[in-house]
Amino acid sequence: MTLIIVVLALFLVSCSGGGEAPPSLAPQPSAAQPPAPAGLIWSRDHALVRSQTDGSGLVTLADEPAGIGFTMVSGANVVYTTPQIPSVVNMEDLWAVQTNGTDRRLVVHDAIHETHLSDVIGPWVLYTYRPGRSFSPPPPSLASILLTGAASRIIMAATGQGELWQGPNYERQVGGRAVIEFAGNYFSLLPDGTDLRQLTFYSPPPHGNESFTALLGIRGVVGNSVIYPTVISPSSPTAPEGTPKLFAVPVLGGPTAKLGDGPEMEILGAVVRTRAVYHRCVLIALPNFDFTIDQCDVSSVQSDGHGRVALTATRDINYVQGTIGEQVIIRRSQRGGTTDSLFGIPVSGGAETPLLTLSAQNEFVSGIVGDRILVIRATGLWSLKADGSGLVQLTSDPSDWFSGSTGPFACFARGPSQPDLWCVPADGSGPATQVTEHGMFVTGL
Repeated sequence: MTLIIVVLALFLVSCSGGGEAPPSLAPQPSAAQPPAPAGLIWSRDHALVRSQTDGSGLVTLADEPAGIGFTMVSGANVVYTTPQIPSVVNMEDLWAVQTNGTDRRLVVHDAIHETHLSDVIGPWVLYTYRPGRSFSPPPPSLASILLTGAASRIIMAATGQGELWQGPNYERQVGGRAVIEFAGNYFSLLPDGTDLRQLTFYSPPPHGNESFTALLGIRGVVGNSVIYPTVISPSSPTAPEGTPKLFAVPVLGGPTAKLGDGPEMEILGAVVRTRAVYHRCVLIALPNFDFTIDQCDVSSVQSDGHGRVALTATRDINYVQGTIGEQVIIRRSQRGGTTDSLFGIPVSGGAETPLLTLSAQNEFVSGIVGDRILVIRATGLWSLKADGSGLVQLTSDPSDWFSGSTGPFACFARGPSQPDLWCVPADGSGPATQVTEHGMFVTGL
């Protein structure tokens, strides 16, 4: 299992995209008018701030001497954590404030339990807690509380004792429901703790040599189903031991669908409407007992496991960079090659559309903003459309690193240890503007 996790981590780093423009694709200035500034939230020092992408309209949402921790935005509410004062290890307070800076309020303060923010679903804040001062505390339980700070409740408690303790692991929200892993299976329930549904029915983790299925976490949502990989033991011809396989199950419960169709390792790449796009990767054992990826192809399939289509069929490593509409953006790398290629292909299959020739080592696809692919190059940030047209240089500083997007703007960090925050229209229709010095992008609005 450890080897698989290491290989996956190395693979994800090595297969991110970027690259050089072919001679036929000279940079093209955009004729569009610059868009109006958009809103975003960023942090600096101990403050959480809202502003526009041009730095105007500053509103301080919170100023916490102990610092700002994990932050989430749900509708008109911003929920964030801050260490308790006086400082206690792993003890956090949970706060909420409106995105316009009003109605700041303490949601959770617990001097006995460790508390950590998990999610915000509608009017409910989900958080984990466990005794914070015991020598050997049990796993965290999962609780919820209204944004007003009222109606706190346990929605799934840790159970057992000693080495047999088991606690819920919060995964994500889907359709207003919380999806949780507990004791080797997935469950969903409403954030007030009602309507519990068991989604999977695998054998519990073994205490000997029994067969079992290990869940590896929810990776995405397709239609009304969650997508998750598993590792099955013992191995079989269609599921070698240690090889993750992809499945989908409705969030309200129902039949589990197998998404893949072969012995390869399966990794979710993207979701387009009701289709899941995934990688089928072959692992090769090396003489030093390590593993490497020999090839990866990309397929797409309906959420019920039907309508499977191979999008690529090569001896190379094909890796999904993102999606724009019905187009899947894929990077193709040849083992030992100095250049890669970026192309688009319809999610239901079809002809490939060449986009860019990529430098294999030092240029990367960093994200998707609207109908634009963002590329980090040695000369700054660039963007182009999913049909290969409209290549344009957005910035000229080699330190610029894409941070996130808001509306039609790409926001990026500029500078070394304490970078400044800037934003630029992703289509190149206007210049980059500085939002703040030494700021960190939190979310777009």
